[in-house]
Amino acid sequence: AMPMNLTGIGKTYIVNINFNPDLKPSEFSDVALEVDPNAHKQPETVWQQYRTDSLNARELETYRVIDSLGKAEHLDRTLNSFETLITGYFPGRYWNFDIRRFITYNRYEGLRLGAGGRTTEQLFKQFTLGGYFAYGFKDKAFKYAGNVTVHVVPKHEFDVSVSYKNDVLESGSFQFNEAWTLYNNSFIRNYMIDVMDQVRESEVSLIFRTLKYMTLKAYMTHSIVEPTNEYGFNVGMEEPQVLLTRYNFTETGIKLKYAYKETFMKSPRGNKFSMGTNAPVFYLNISRGNNWMNSDFTFWRSEMKITKTFTTRTLGETRLALVSGMVSGTVPYARLYAGMGSYRPFSLEAEQSFGTMRFNEFLSDRFVSLFLKQDFGKLLFKPRGKFQPELALVHNAGWGQLSNAYRHQNIEFNTMKKGYFEGGILFNNLARLQLFKYGIGVFYRYGPYAYSKTIDNFAFKLSLQINL
Repeated sequence: AMPMNLTGIGKTYIVNINFNPDLKPSEFSDVALEVDPNAHKQPETVWQQYRTDSLNARELETYRVIDSLGKAEHLDRTLNSFETLITGYFPGRYWNFDIRRFITYNRYEGLRLGAGGRTTEQLFKQFTLGGYFAYGFKDKAFKYAGNVTVHVVPKHEFDVSVSYKNDVLESGSFQFNEAWTLYNNSFIRNYMIDVMDQVRESEVSLIFRTLKYMTLKAYMTHSIVEPTNEYGFNVGMEEPQVLLTRYNFTETGIKLKYAYKETFMKSPRGNKFSMGTNAPVFYLNISRGNNWMNSDFTFWRSEMKITKTFTTRTLGETRLALVSGMVSGTVPYARLYAGMGSYRPFSLEAEQSFGTMRFNEFLSDRFVSLFLKQDFGKLLFKPRGKFQPELALVHNAGWGQLSNAYRHQNIEFNTMKKGYFEGGILFNNLARLQLFKYGIGVFYRYGPYAYSKTIDNFAFKLSLQINL
């Protein structure tokens, strides 16, 4: 079949011009593009009142052909699938199913099956009910969670939420106030986690947008945490050692994201998708461990991340991420930093993580990491038909330290005080299937923490990208 190119020619007619409109900054939201759910169901009379010229026979035939191409290529279905992948929710009339809850796997729980999701606006407009349940076949345990979110001032995205969960979480982990995506590091790393804590947690939170470009979550949580390995926290210097293996935490804190001039597109399903920003994006977590409600520990814990993407014609995309964290106070493994490793001999590439670092290899109470990716795209390879490989280079570095290491018993760990370094190369877009582009890559670990056996320093990766 001969390839066919479609060319669209648009004409714009500007009428009724007002050169001095009375506009206020508050009238402009962060949504740059919004599609009405009923846009495709309007009668012909609606279009005619905005159409300066009538359509001739050729233009009418053009619309008919484009509509038939859309149906033949199932474009509506493809767009719905794309939106499901981006948001993580499969849409229903009254209930949106969370696709992440159906089936997952990790090294602690083994195969994990379940279901979950949240109500839609068509069922309740002023509030949302959500939750999930799951069962792990390796740890032979049920997990569940539930939440209710009241949309107090929808225009300003001001919500009040109450939640409870009984689940397992990666020990020594943390999360920022950022949207879930199919290929971010936390989703990919979840499939490789070894060390989990059993967690029962209650939370009350306020979520709102302020200063136009800042989203903020203020929360209070009470959690009961139990390690699932042999780990014990040494409470003192005396002999015999007294080891704690169950902890109570009461924490108050904030999680904020500031993305200057970030704009969004709003879909007919009501989902908002970021269209990005040229400015750096700033994330900050600050939490205070209090001695309320039988809490065992008082501490301050904070994490920060700054990301920035530079785009040039000669080099493509340069993506930088600086991540750091610090704990002041004496706390067990669950509230320290277990490294940001994502190593398996062959695994999916997880951006903003160390592809050659083993899980739980390092332990820190303060750290800083730098992640750099130079994505040349198609600049270095001449496309040959459908074969259009893309090249990306990666370099990551991290430093960390740990005080009171003697308190952490019955586990093995190292510290990153000498500096951790790795480099990698990715050949992306080697194959395309449906909504995804696939590639391969290799990472190499060097420097003070390199292994004496060369092959142990390598990690081989499968890269996964959404095919836009």
